[in-house]
Amino acid sequence: MVVAAGTHLACGMDTSRILAFRHPSQLALLMDSLVASTVRLPQASAKVVNRGDIPAALQRIAISASKARMEWRAWLKGDAVVLLTAEHVAPPATHPKSPTVRLSVYGSQGRVKDRSVWLYQPDGNWQKLT
Repeated sequence: MVVAAGTHLACGMDTSRILAFRHPSQLALLMDSLVASTVRLPQASAKVVNRGDIPAALQRIAISASKARMEWRAWLKGDAVVLLTAEHVAPPATHPKSPTVRLSVYGSQGRVKDRSVWLYQPDGNWQKLT
């Protein structure tokens, strides 16, 4: 199943709550916040909600991510697919209590296009670390 995605997600989260997110089950909320505020998706792309709608190479990445307690999201536009995975990583010593996420971006062929680490700031913004 695919749903239309034309705008960024509205993210009206209480920042004091999101700063406390450490449990893997909260990674989905962190990822959605990060994607909504930092990732440029192809215009008029459709969010994938069923892993079976993406190519086999990306399905394997999504399955591996799920098994490793990571989150994944994908978007389709024609034949182009963008897959994102997110995982918790240790925060820097300067911000030991701030949620920190490694975001990986994959293209249609299953190759990594970008990998970066992001720190959630108390003001509700994300700071790119690497």
